[in-house]
Amino acid sequence: MARKIQIRLLDNPSNNNGYVISVSSPNNFYSSTNATTFKTTPTNANHVAIGVNVLASLVNLYNKVVADYVGRSYISITYAVDTLEIIIDDVLGTSSTIGSITGDITVIHSDVTVEVFTRDNIILSRSPYNNIFQPSALFDGATINLKVYRGTRTDDAPATDTFTLSKQVIQAGQDKIRFEISKLVNDYTKNSIPTFAGVGVQTSSSYDSVWVDAEINALYLGDSIGSTTRQYLAIDGFGYHTELYNPKLTKNGLTTLNNHIFYLGSDYPLYFVSLGLIGITVDGDAVSFTLDADINNQIIAYLNVGAYATTEGSITVVLDYDTYQETYNFTVKDACKYPLYNCFFKNKYGFWQSIPFNLRSKKTLNVDSSSYMPVTSIYGQYSLQSHNKKTYQPTLTEAISCNTDFIPEEYNQVFKELMASEFVYLENDGTYLPVNVKKNSLEYKTKTFEKLVQYTMDFEYSYNEINSVI
Repeated sequence: MARKIQIRLLDNPSNNNGYVISVSSPNNFYSSTNATTFKTTPTNANHVAIGVNVLASLVNLYNKVVADYVGRSYISITYAVDTLEIIIDDVLGTSSTIGSITGDITVIHSDVTVEVFTRDNIILSRSPYNNIFQPSALFDGATINLKVYRGTRTDDAPATDTFTLSKQVIQAGQDKIRFEISKLVNDYTKNSIPTFAGVGVQTSSSYDSVWVDAEINALYLGDSIGSTTRQYLAIDGFGYHTELYNPKLTKNGLTTLNNHIFYLGSDYPLYFVSLGLIGITVDGDAVSFTLDADINNQIIAYLNVGAYATTEGSITVVLDYDTYQETYNFTVKDACKYPLYNCFFKNKYGFWQSIPFNLRSKKTLNVDSSSYMPVTSIYGQYSLQSHNKKTYQPTLTEAISCNTDFIPEEYNQVFKELMASEFVYLENDGTYLPVNVKKNSLEYKTKTFEKLVQYTMDFEYSYNEINSVI
């Protein structure tokens, strides 16, 4: 009577792919330093050199296995085409001499690779993101190890995991498992407004985005039977309900608008994804840039269009990618009769956008205080000058009501994003101050009914006028 182990290579293994023989579970190739591991350059006895094709790798594996079992006459080893077969004679071999291997085991090569990074790997982390894993073998659970970091995608990952999660299957025969990861990484993408630079392509802040390495391991009876690694870039954006789960970027310019309005002397950043970017022009003039899409604050960059405006008129920005172009138009206005307030906020993509409020604005000072009844005396003598009712710790907050000029109807979507934003600022004369939107509803305006679209927004500065320590 005999037992056998079959190892079949469906394709040529990648560097660091390997396998472990485990009696208690189905077997797939996976990456592990404790496994028999295929290597471009072997460095220890567990390593097998990757050949130029499947057969060459199989021959290298055959030579290693023969060396492992040298002197054991009860084990025979053969190979052909894509399969290595190890036959164990039960009459000559005993459990003490052959270890814990019992029964027939087939190990099928399922190559473990890091998936190619594309625009679809950018996570809008204010909305749920389900990392779906579908192993090729029977499994009863899975773990996911997340590494969250900044810098270079390929070099700066930490040595230890930032988060580790595990799940069990909830019904027999379940073929996939999901891990929701956006809530874990969203805290790493929160950032306040930066100081916008002048002409030229500028990198985003390193705190606007974060790399996420997700290593998922499928388990059966406690043993790993396969794994895969995926890489993401998380940004502080969100998707709408109608965009379903795991909403993706549909374009590289990180703005809903194609036609924008701003005023002379104002900053107006246009953020974009640099992955696949081959050229940028402003009114037909090329803008040079050097961006590395493997660095988190360079895969997202911006152009301060406001720095290119010298007179009233229009500006056209063209982003040229390897497969298509995106064009953005900007109307430049001047001559504000009233003080100009630019409202900067994080849009649905998690980056800064501006709405100008150039018509009449009105400020209101709000006072909140407590009062108490003190003793109306001075050193025991009744005093007419003492307060019989005294104000205690008054706080002052300032609110402002701002009005836009007549704007295109497509700005309705931008106001929707403003209402949903967690970070809002008002800029006046170069000073950016944090505010909170003081409206709980917004009635959309259309040319059909209102003829001219114009909005009034109420803001409250998110600080007390009296500087106090609490």
